[in-house]
Amino acid sequence: MVQDKTKLIYAKDIDQTKVLEKKIMVLDEPDLTFAKWGHIFRPFLTPNAKGIVTRSKERHWEKDGNFEDFIHPHTVVYPNEPLGDHIKEFLHKELNDRMHIVDEYTSHNERSHYWELLTDRFDKWNKDIKGSSLKVGDTVQVGMIIRNGIQTDIALGIDIFTKRYSCSNGAITTHQEGNISIPHVSSYESMREKFLQAIPIAVNAARKMIDYYQDSAYIKANQKLAERFYSGLRNKITETYFPPNFNIDPDIAKKEPENVAKIVKYEPKKEEKLWDVFNNFTERIWHAELFAKGKGLAFTGKRKAETALHKLLVAEIKTK
Repeated sequence: MVQDKTKLIYAKDIDQTKVLEKKIMVLDEPDLTFAKWGHIFRPFLTPNAKGIVTRSKERHWEKDGNFEDFIHPHTVVYPNEPLGDHIKEFLHKELNDRMHIVDEYTSHNERSHYWELLTDRFDKWNKDIKGSSLKVGDTVQVGMIIRNGIQTDIALGIDIFTKRYSCSNGAITTHQEGNISIPHVSSYESMREKFLQAIPIAVNAARKMIDYYQDSAYIKANQKLAERFYSGLRNKITETYFPPNFNIDPDIAKKEPENVAKIVKYEPKKEEKLWDVFNNFTERIWHAELFAKGKGLAFTGKRKAETALHKLLVAEIKTK
């Protein structure tokens, strides 16, 4: 039973007719953890299966004074605005601003948020590799894609990230320990602590990834390699994003989807290496809007495609 001293309230834009139909009563017992950023969570009363009004296990979520959603039981919310501020604080205090947020993206009607971070530039290569586009002074930056979602399929976490400076190609990977995912459970304090501890781990994982890039510059591309790349990527991207020298036959792909040898007729450029194939893909995926026939890839699509691309690169190296 609601005591007299408990005030019943409604957020400004909630449909009060529907609330009354469902007999939902929002209690004025605010969780103000994120009130500074406009997020307030409150308990509410609702009838159970027997029609008895009880306190719901869900929570009523207001954003900037407006009804946003009902939060599932046991879901710990880490709103994107405070997370963004906490990332900036960490970069300043712990990394001495050696890594910066260079871009941000959203999906799921802004319920999911992504921050693209990069370190300062540094040169890795000390010699040219014959037949490869990898040259002395070619710069690869280390970075991270930090992701977070509120009641979406995006968990708080980090995907390691690299960027080749000469062509501005981004390359997202979840390889090895760089793939860090923190479920929205336990408590906000626990999630925040685990996340901050994960940032240096992810940076080191991205640096290790660059060693694979250098190894890839020694592996000659061929028809079998192209077939493996096609098989690993065809469910992630359309024919548009495959390099032209893969010569994909869309008719055979429809009629004989498993006959990869006939679908792909790879024509390698002179002494083309695995590194070059990899970069041809990253250019087309990362700059999807330049290659798309119609709408380009959304950021989540780029992330899935480039994660798969890295797995293929590493697999090729490990078989040599």
